[in-house]
Amino acid sequence: MSVQLWNISNGQELKKLIENTTINVLLPVSSSYDIDTEVIAGELPPGLTLSNNRITGTVQEVQYDKVFKFVIRAYHSGFFDDRTLNLVVIGPDDPEWQTEAGLLPVGANETFFILDNELIDFQLLADDPDIAAGDELEFYIANDDGVLPPGLTLSPEGRIQGISEPLLSLDRKLRDGGYDQFPFGDMPNDYGIRPTNGFGSFFFDSQPWDYFEDINIPKKLNRHYPFAVTVSDGETEVRREFTIYLVGDDFLTTDNILMQASTGVFRADNTNIRTPTWITPRDLGYRRANNNTIIYLDVIDTDTLQGTVSYRLVDTNDDGSVSRLPPGLTLSSFNGELSGTIPYQPAITKEYKFTVNASRFVGSTEYVTQTLFVYEDTMLGVNKFKVKKNTENNVLDLLGRNIFVNEDLYKIIGVNITNQNYDEITIDSALLPQQLLQVFNTANSGQNYIDIFPITQRKEQFYLNRSLTFNNNSYKVTQFGTFQVYEIYSESLDPTDIPALVNAVNTEFGDVSAAIEIKQSNKWWLTLQKTSYTDSIARIQSVVGSVGLTDSSAPLVTLAVSRFNRMFLDQNLTNQILKNRQTGLALLTDETVSKTYVSSDTDSITQPVKIKHLY
Repeated sequence: MSVQLWNISNGQELKKLIENTTINVLLPVSSSYDIDTEVIAGELPPGLTLSNNRITGTVQEVQYDKVFKFVIRAYHSGFFDDRTLNLVVIGPDDPEWQTEAGLLPVGANETFFILDNELIDFQLLADDPDIAAGDELEFYIANDDGVLPPGLTLSPEGRIQGISEPLLSLDRKLRDGGYDQFPFGDMPNDYGIRPTNGFGSFFFDSQPWDYFEDINIPKKLNRHYPFAVTVSDGETEVRREFTIYLVGDDFLTTDNILMQASTGVFRADNTNIRTPTWITPRDLGYRRANNNTIIYLDVIDTDTLQGTVSYRLVDTNDDGSVSRLPPGLTLSSFNGELSGTIPYQPAITKEYKFTVNASRFVGSTEYVTQTLFVYEDTMLGVNKFKVKKNTENNVLDLLGRNIFVNEDLYKIIGVNITNQNYDEITIDSALLPQQLLQVFNTANSGQNYIDIFPITQRKEQFYLNRSLTFNNNSYKVTQFGTFQVYEIYSESLDPTDIPALVNAVNTEFGDVSAAIEIKQSNKWWLTLQKTSYTDSIARIQSVVGSVGLTDSSAPLVTLAVSRFNRMFLDQNLTNQILKNRQTGLALLTDETVSKTYVSSDTDSITQPVKIKHLY
């Protein structure tokens, strides 16, 4: 027997639905029977369910007009009848711009202009209800819809990023230049005007460099860059017009007569002195110990920016901790380069955190030619040093000026001229040493030497016969000894064999004091104080192999590294010197400090930096 359970033919459309609306649709089933229904194939639109022969719920967002096809089976007294039905959801919404049209607040502190050489990261905002349905917005500038300022790009996600480039003006004298139509060499240099601020002459040293003429720096132009951005959700597109105002930093000077007040664009705190912008990340990563290391710290500093950038190590970090470079590294105040040799360290990873200040000096930079002679050796860590009396110049003129000492920049904050023999200069931060020393092992009172991390022979010469101060006592350095470490690998080295090994090594080399200690399981340190610098792993291997050991298999010498230097003193220590203590001389007697400069126009930025180095 055939039972008709549906009042609709197969493949029909039930209804057109609007997204975000609540519906209650009764299925077109026969009212003559008690019928149950269920979805057996396909799917209902998201947010809808079938219950009691009704499709109910709230229609969710869809990216575009979408047809949902599904099969519903109707049951009655063992009979069933299937229908394939459709529901159409009308859903695409136009993207809606959130960023206002017109001049964009893309500059620092949401100013409505940007300076040249400025780091830009600005997000254009738009919304689309269909994003909840998986829609994605794409931003782009269509053909003939304008361009961004040079150096900036627009990402598909709507971010305007980059470093803005200046728009330089052309020199007026270039209007007389051009290209001739004669073969090369037949006519003067394209009848253009040759610049005179280049080489003084064709003959070496016959004329002063540049004829003492100032370099002609091109002026920078201001320009509005109008452009239109289109945002698309894949179905519909919405276009909006914007403008970015690019301003040359030479426009923000006190001699500018073109700028007008109350325009809403410029503010009273505008300045042509550009705060350095760090482009080096804070985390400098990992570096290997016992290696030569060079790390570059960079800020935005192009040829078209005014001023000179200098770098300085700050005493403390933002968390109050001491700002300290890894041992062996020094900071160049001229180019921000960290360089040096990181000494050997045990098999651990250490983290160093330090803060570097970058300052830009512009305009009124003045070079001072006073030459100061250091009165006495000056230790690191102090912010004062003594100079000999200067009869030619007034040292008080240096107050408030910036001074370079050992390639590090300091500001003179005090000058004391009351002493008859010397003048005392106070600077704004502690002096850094020329050559840093770091204690390797704790030195006990009564011994006449201190073990320090490895240093170069040049650094040894620097400190030889000079005095260092520990716990308010002065000691003269009389000699240095270098201790070389060899790693011995053995599966079963008997500790009772160690004296025999030590005696064999001492007998072979004669001029060393050997010691062996365990490093870790199966690995031992053989330490030699080397004086000839000609010892080899093969020679030591031969000596070690000749010793009658409890275990017949000879140990294998696998590694040679400089472990520490021993610094001998002219007298015994009266107090204990703790491991990892740092010391050194910042200035030496009769050393000169002659190149100083000052600028009343400066701006600076400080960045904490951290670095890890491995053993």
